[in-house]
Order: sequence, then structure tokens, then C-alpha cells
Amino acid sequence: MYAFPPSSNTDIFFGGKLLRRWLICLHATVRRSQRRPSSSTPTVQLTLFLCASPSTGERERSGKRGKMRLKKHKRNRKVVRFYSTRYGFREPFKVLCDGTFLHHLVLNKLGSPQEVLSSLLSARTILFTTRCIISELKRLGESFSESLKGALSLTITKCEHPDRVSASSCIEAIVKDKNSDHFFVASQDADLRKKFREIPGVPAIYAIRNSMFLDQPSACHLQFVKTAEEERLHMKELEVDMIKEREKKRLADQAAADGTESLGDVTKGRGVRSMHTSWTFNQKDKSMFKRKRAKGPNPLSCKKKKNSKGPVAA
Repeated sequence: MYAFPPSSNTDIFFGGKLLRRWLICLHATVRRSQRRPSSSTPTVQLTLFLCASPSTGERERSGKRGKMRLKKHKRNRKVVRFYSTRYGFREPFKVLCDGTFLHHLVLNKLGSPQEVLSSLLSARTILFTTRCIISELKRLGESFSESLKGALSLTITKCEHPDRVSASSCIEAIVKDKNSDHFFVASQDADLRKKFREIPGVPAIYAIRNSMFLDQPSACHLQFVKTAEEERLHMKELEVDMIKEREKKRLADQAAADGTESLGDVTKGRGVRSMHTSWTFNQKDKSMFKRKRAKGPNPLSCKKKKNSKGPVAA
């Protein structure tokens, strides 16, 4: 049996639409017929198979998957924009990866962490880990050797504790003070992600099988932003005290100036001039500019008067 190689798929344009040419597989089965006295040539039998185009259901499913990917991409961009505008996250974004997340990438063969996270956040990223996370991966043995190799290739951030602690405790110690370093935390630990939802400004990244997800802002994150905006709209107590002190000093200086001017007026035999004090910082009593009054017509634009009397005789 001999099979000809199938022709490759080719795209053609017809009437402004992209059409997929059907794949034509031509199989030729050559077999020798039984020897006949009338003919000694072999008989060739050709079989033509026509591969059908994808069904309507398959096209609908692929279209739904594309729409879902687009919605997920827009949702992730919205979350990244929220943390950038409200919490001050800046590109390149810093991502703190723990051992569970790196091991999940290795098991599911999702690729390098740099490419996966840059694609998720749609921006440049810098990946970090800690000494405690690396020591924990070392203790887990040979099954985590690939994850350990990936962790050693990341940038190591400093953790402020003398002895080695668990990876979750180390990450909590780094982001506990409102995440001042602006870290995205990538972890597969559900309990750890639940704690981060109670700490303002700590976005979490996790994976489910072959899909990556960016956690939505929690109610605690939204309430913190709302409270901060309300505080910015109102003056602080220190600012109110400073304004009161300045006003007291201004009134005292103005009273001293009024006393000096009144003494001068009494000496010269004139009345005491009253000054108008207000919150508008020494506004004048009268307006600086005179009010414009209606004027007469322009004499050049007026028609000359006609002489009613006749010409004077010489």
C-alpha cells in the first residue's frame, strides 16, 4: 500500500472573504490482480477522501473561547489600572513569587515565569523571591529541583528576620506595612491569598491548571481607597491650626497698624479712619475702576445738519 503525501492547507481570498480550501487526501492502493491470461498489467485502485470543514458547533465553541479570552484580558487590564492609579504601582511591575507558584508552572509546562507574568499584566515585570523561599524549596527534595532552579534565576529581595522562616511568614512580613514596595504576590496558597485581601494594596496572582488569574480588588482595598480620597478632600487638624495662627497674627498686626494711624489722625485734628476688615485680606472699600457712563455719539459718524435758510444774496 502506498499513500501520496496530503496536500497542505492553503488560504485563498474569494469575494473579500477568507476561505479555507478543503484538505484533499489522495490515497492510492496498488494491488496486483490475479494473473489473467488476457492481461499481465497490475490493476491500480484510487480512493479519494474529502475531509469536511469544521462543524457549526466547533466554530461556535472557538468563538466563545475567543470572547472569554478578550473579556479576561480587559478585566486584568482594569485591575492593573486600578492599582496603578490608586496605590501608585509603576511599570516595570514587581512580582514576588513563592515556591508553590513556580512549581505549578513547572508541572503544567506553562513556560518561563517572566513570559507568563508579563503576558498576564500586559507590561514589563521584574520577578523576585526570598532566601526563605529558596531554603524551603531545597528542603522539599529532588521533586522540586526544577522549581528551585527557576527560583535561583530570580532577583532575591531582602527579608528582615535573622532566622529562616516559612515562605508564607516571610511574604507576610514583606507586605504587611501596606505593601510599601508595591509587590504583586504570585502564590498558590489559598489561605495566604485570603490574608492579602485584608491588607490594602496587595494584589494576588494565582493559576488554575493552564490559566493565569489576577485577583480582583477586595472590599477592604476599595474602602481604603475611598477613605483616602475623603481625607484628601478635607484639611487636616495641623493645617487648620496653622491657618488659625496665621489669622491671629494678621489681626494683631492690623490692630497695631490701626492704633498707630489713629494716633496720627488725632494729632493732626482729623477723624479716625475706619478700615474694613474681612476674610478677603484687605479689600478696598471702593472699587478700583470707575464705572463707565454712556457717552454721546461719534461726531464723525453723524450726518451734517442742513442749513434751513437759503443762500445769502451778495
